[in-house]
Amino acid sequence: MALLVFWNLLYVSQAIKPEFTLHPKTEYIVKNQVATLKCQAKNAKNLEFQCNEKWFDSYKPHYASWKDSNGVPFLAASIDVKKSDVVSVFGEEKFNCHCVAWNNENGEEIIAQSASANVELAFLHKEFQAKPFPTKPDFSVGENIQLHCVPPKGLPAPTITWIKNGEPLDPNRDKNLIINYDNDLIVKAARYSDSGDYVCRAENIVGSRESPAATIKVVTDGMWSHWSEWSHCPLNSCAKIRAFRTRACNAPAPHNDGKECVGNEREERDCENECPIDGGWSNWSQWTECSQRCVQTHERRCNRPAPKNGGDECSGIGLEEIPCQGGACKETLFSSLVDQPALAVGLAVVTVMFLTAIGIGICVIQRMRANNTKRSMRMERCQTSRCSDLYDRYIPGYMAPSTSSSSESAQQRDNRQPQMMSTQLSNNVGDNQIEKFITAAHGGDMNFAGVTLSIPPDALSKDQMISLRVCGSDGPLLPQHQVLLSPVVIVGPPGLKIRKTLKLMIPHCVHPGNEIYSSQETRRNNHERISPGDYYGWDLEVKPIGAALKVERVKSQYQSVATLLLKETGSWSIVGTPKISPNSRGFASHKAVYVLVYGREVDLSGNEVQIRIRVSDQLPATYDMIDRDERDNRSKPLCPAEVFCVAKMSAGLKVRLEPATHDWQLTMMTQCQEVPESQLWRRYARPVVFTLRRVANSPNPFLNLNINVQQGNNPAKYINAAYPLPQP
Repeated sequence: MALLVFWNLLYVSQAIKPEFTLHPKTEYIVKNQVATLKCQAKNAKNLEFQCNEKWFDSYKPHYASWKDSNGVPFLAASIDVKKSDVVSVFGEEKFNCHCVAWNNENGEEIIAQSASANVELAFLHKEFQAKPFPTKPDFSVGENIQLHCVPPKGLPAPTITWIKNGEPLDPNRDKNLIINYDNDLIVKAARYSDSGDYVCRAENIVGSRESPAATIKVVTDGMWSHWSEWSHCPLNSCAKIRAFRTRACNAPAPHNDGKECVGNEREERDCENECPIDGGWSNWSQWTECSQRCVQTHERRCNRPAPKNGGDECSGIGLEEIPCQGGACKETLFSSLVDQPALAVGLAVVTVMFLTAIGIGICVIQRMRANNTKRSMRMERCQTSRCSDLYDRYIPGYMAPSTSSSSESAQQRDNRQPQMMSTQLSNNVGDNQIEKFITAAHGGDMNFAGVTLSIPPDALSKDQMISLRVCGSDGPLLPQHQVLLSPVVIVGPPGLKIRKTLKLMIPHCVHPGNEIYSSQETRRNNHERISPGDYYGWDLEVKPIGAALKVERVKSQYQSVATLLLKETGSWSIVGTPKISPNSRGFASHKAVYVLVYGREVDLSGNEVQIRIRVSDQLPATYDMIDRDERDNRSKPLCPAEVFCVAKMSAGLKVRLEPATHDWQLTMMTQCQEVPESQLWRRYARPVVFTLRRVANSPNPFLNLNINVQQGNNPAKYINAAYPLPQP
């Protein structure tokens, strides 16, 4: 206790020197505003500002005091300096201030002084000391370009930024640009994209100044793109068709009076095909002798020539028979009865009486059984009379006859349903082919699987039926340079007479790439004409040729449709040819795909789970096909379908999967698998499969998964999925 009292007396007897924790900093006065100087010290009883060796007494300082957690006292002070205070200092002397702190405990005064700081008037002149200008009017590709700029005089010293066509330049994002220590802009190797108006901007706290624009013009000579793949030669065709391949003068295209490409943009060669041969009938054989059935036959064969290479079979019949003539038939019981009518009548009466007696006996003994048999026969007759239903269900395009009974009047048939009657006839999960029939003499719409068929009034004759089928699996064989971008839609039956044009709206999976997410790009594109031949990096066309195609601008990242105007029935699909980007040597084409995540148990114990990731075109029909296939194999969806943009490039789609906790581990050595680039441009890719095994028990009822999907260096997409675990 005595030691503690001694220590307190010793501490009180000693005066503690103030210590600055915040020194004043140089400040600038902008226009008629004020500059605030601040300082802060601990163990100080008082703080004052001294400016140009005089105590600053224009305004009373603002004070604030407190103690920290250890009880050490702090004192802070600040003053506001006006423009008039700084102007009052004459000559080359600057308005300079420092802070003085003192402590006078026990009559002893200890003083501490802070670092000094200046207060100056900020300014920025209007005229640049050196304005940027190009050294010559035109530059060649690969040439070095340097723009020199000296900013206006200002205080504080202005900073320099470069602007091209209204957008700031960032050398960190474009490695072809350099801004040196003198603030000069250097283009290491000129490109066509470097053409534009360059402005030097000087800026400090007063404001900013912009120099006149310096126009850079880079002359670009045209260069050929790579040759496309050879066009497809049709199989089994006798037509003399020439295959072709093309290239474009757009890698890059000529700009700013650059030279055009030299050479041909198209090459052709003959197709080597095996011509299909249709079958032909041989001559009829001689008539045979009269048979026991009293008929004669003769035949012919489909072998002059036989069908080859996919040729058609012979049409018609290969066997004919006729009754024997000229007394060639042998004498039979039937012929004797014909010659003796009385005998024939007697035998007929006896036969009828015998059969009647047998029938009455059977009815008495087995009455109930007979009644059941009659009901079964009536049901069979009912089904047999509607055999056309089987054709309606299983033969696409079959036109069923009227189902009304013979006793139904014409007026009753006209009043059955005046507007529309639609019936789903088939749903083939394997090929995802959905078919509907509609009676639409008065017009109407058919909507399913994202496809809409609009039928105007009086487009069809009365009681005519039209069918619609949507195929979500792989479509027809296409040339290697073309991609199927829509489902195959079949409008039937063949040869149906259509009086007015039908409108068929088909979903497609074209993705605009980054254009849709750039508001400036979107505003500019809204004023440009869009057409199937230049549709977001695709050259679109209808297969087969014949229907007029109309496309709309993509306004969101969701499903987009194209419109076909039909004057006849048939099968239709939309295909696209990727186009080369004018600003690079790569393709500018993108496609929207679904990323679907499913899971299922490997064994009954629930300790091993298989995760299946499916990638398919963003088409409703294809999605339905894959979803049904997975559910039929005991898989369940783990998260909503995610839309992802894939670009036409040589890179595949990398899929990385990690469990969110340490309770589960992958059974394979790698966490990443890749969907090959060739499969990305099919209707759907093979499943990406991961197997996980439980290594520790956890009360969490879900297996949480982190999934990363990325193509090349493009932005990645992160997907969170959860697999519900079986509970005991």
